[in-house]
Amino acid sequence: MKKALIVYQSRKGKTRKYGEGMARFLTEKGYSVSVIPVTELKKDHLEQISYLFLGCWTSGLYFVLQHPDRKWVKAIKATDIPENIQIGLFTTYIIATGSMFKAMKKYIPGVKNKILPEWKSKNGLLSESDKESLNAFIQ
Repeated sequence: MKKALIVYQSRKGKTRKYGEGMARFLTEKGYSVSVIPVTELKKDHLEQISYLFLGCWTSGLYFVLQHPDRKWVKAIKATDIPENIQIGLFTTYIIATGSMFKAMKKYIPGVKNKILPEWKSKNGLLSESDKESLNAFIQ
């Protein structure tokens, strides 16, 4: 059975809710999925997983200077992510994601110039297009 880990940083619960929606979808597809807040991320969580989904709420100004919050940055910078794990990014936002995904990537070792799948939600719910994109990613 393939395993996935969903790691999130949520301010008001919307990003957690979005990650949990991803987890339900992946579970329906036969994956073993764990969902944890970024502050609980430890190296042993990354053992034997195929997919890692990293999520954070969009911090910054409404249209520019978006960035992950300090807790997310600190945890991700301190984590050694094995190269064989496929990584996807997700965020929740109020008006626009702007530079959020680019800002997230700069803290993940070895992915700065890689194209990673990205999911975003204004309301914390997984849309049908999100499900299609997730399905394509895990195939």
